[in-house]
Amino acid sequence: MTKVRHNVRAVLRADDHLVFLRREWPGGSPYCTTVGGGVEPYDADPEAALRREVMEEIGATIGPAVEFLTLTEPGERTTVVRHYFRADVLDMDPTRRGGPELDDPDTGDFSVIRVAPEASALRPLELQPPELATYLYEHVNEWPTWRPTRNEAPAREEAGRDRKGPEGTGRDRKPKKHAGTRVTGRSPEHDEGQAENPSSGLALRHMERATGIEPA
Repeated sequence: MTKVRHNVRAVLRADDHLVFLRREWPGGSPYCTTVGGGVEPYDADPEAALRREVMEEIGATIGPAVEFLTLTEPGERTTVVRHYFRADVLDMDPTRRGGPELDDPDTGDFSVIRVAPEASALRPLELQPPELATYLYEHVNEWPTWRPTRNEAPAREEAGRDRKGPEGTGRDRKPKKHAGTRVTGRSPEHDEGQAENPSSGLALRHMERATGIEPA
């Protein structure tokens, strides 16, 4: 039986900037990706997993999370479903980061970077995966105005160590686009409706019931 592994990631907004992670290894090509990771059995739901990952990786708390894009990568034994959310950063303190992978050199280094919410600012980032980058290029200017954040420091880079690679493991490197990736996007108008009920459509049991596939 094919297993499904769910992954949650966030495009974050802080102080009128988008927040990403810049990843790099010695001798490798740097690129940017989103904060996030895998949904664990002890997580109450995907949104709870997202909040945990954001705290672990950048020491931040976030407001309501709205899912705007789903990428599905079918595999022979495991299908990976990545859920992308957008959310406001309420506060951020890198000293609150945690997780056993922080001290593992194989996870590589990262910097928290902030860029203007404009396609021209996103293109130089080498944002991964390509499907997410394409969606943001096309829709970032159409998204509703995000609420201003509070307790945020000025834009800066914060060096540290990532706890996971882009595929959810420490040794992953720059992800490649898979020919079989299925993209499910949501329009800004759909996001507006979801904002009133940010938890709608997030429970894994609904996904399992629809697909008939057990989670990993």
